[in-house]
Amino acid sequence: MFEELRRIRLQRKLENLENEINNLKTKLDDINKNKEEWFAKKESLKEDVKQLIERSQKIKLQKDTLNGDITNLKQKRDEYNRVVGILIKKAQELNKQRKETFKDSNKLLTPYKIKSKIELLEQQIETEVLPLKKEEKLMKEIRDLRQVQTRNLELDKILENISLLSKEITESKNKADDFHNKLKEHSQLKQQGYTEFITLSKSINEKKVEQEKAFRKFLRLK
Repeated sequence: MFEELRRIRLQRKLENLENEINNLKTKLDDINKNKEEWFAKKESLKEDVKQLIERSQKIKLQKDTLNGDITNLKQKRDEYNRVVGILIKKAQELNKQRKETFKDSNKLLTPYKIKSKIELLEQQIETEVLPLKKEEKLMKEIRDLRQVQTRNLELDKILENISLLSKEITESKNKADDFHNKLKEHSQLKQQGYTEFITLSKSINEKKVEQEKAFRKFLRLK
């Protein structure tokens, strides 16, 4: 009877011990599982931080390139704007000359008509016996016509130069506008890159904090 009770007590102790061992094993398995999970999370966060840093470095390189491009585009735009300003001043001066010359010109007479009129008057002087006053009058008319001819030629040259300047102004202005539009595009890209860089920097800091927390929890379970 006594031996039987002893055997039963011993059996119960063994069962309790086995239960404790199983419980400890289960807890240890849970700890190892948690430890692996925190380690995996730490490594995952580490990879995320690495990728975010690589992306932020690329953006910084792009920003440096854009800064160089923006400086270059500004210089070219400003240079063409400066050229436009110079050409406009030249055009204004020529337009002033055009107004002054136009007052003394006679565009109703074409170069051909003036030439024909002069030849006709010269022929009249050479072939006819004219009174002195009549001849002097014709000579004066020829001189006046030659002056008109000269003025008309000057006016034509001025108008031609104004036309050429107008073309140069349009071309230079178009180039200045083109560089200005490219400058705006690059500035927008720079701003977008800056915004993304700030967002990435914030994400990197947040991920690093999470990574540090995960690492501390992993060490506690070690």
